[in-house]
Amino acid sequence: MYSAVRYARTCRRVSFNAFSVKLKTSLNSSLGVLQKRALSSSEPLAEHAVISTFDLFSIGVGPSSSHTVGPMRAGKIFITDLKEMKVLDKVDMVKITLYGSLAATGKGHHTPQAILLGLEGSDPETIDTGTIPSRYANILENKLLHLAGHHSIHFNMDRDMLWRFDQVLKTHPNGMRFTAFDAEGEIIATNEYFR
Repeated sequence: MYSAVRYARTCRRVSFNAFSVKLKTSLNSSLGVLQKRALSSSEPLAEHAVISTFDLFSIGVGPSSSHTVGPMRAGKIFITDLKEMKVLDKVDMVKITLYGSLAATGKGHHTPQAILLGLEGSDPETIDTGTIPSRYANILENKLLHLAGHHSIHFNMDRDMLWRFDQVLKTHPNGMRFTAFDAEGEIIATNEYFR
């Protein structure tokens, strides 16, 4: 069984909201120091990184980007990791468990659509948003999920997506867990992600 081998990397890549806040705070602090130094000293200012607002904010799919961008990226990262570990073709079933507000408000904020399309290989920066409703409806109607766009598995939303609004993961109140199983029901891989 593969476990959360890439736990630290995936948490860093998906927990973009907390990073943005830290980055903004750091930038504000740094700019204040630079301005004070400029006023009180004749020494030249040190070079600093130029950061655009496009680096701090991302436009996402759905009515709530925090409930769609991170979950879509998490789905894609999970599938990419399975491909890199060369176990994607062994996957027979994927269980998705949502915690905290992702579970409580996820349906209205389009979290399921984002996760499922991420598992199919889409990412929020390049997805054709006009295809989201029909692709999601197709997954629900046919009960098929095309992992990474090519490995098809049976997916039953009522059985395979669990909503735990009354529970939170220890690391963050809004998290999700993906678990991949083989045909015998053995766990191939599992990982947790946080928005």
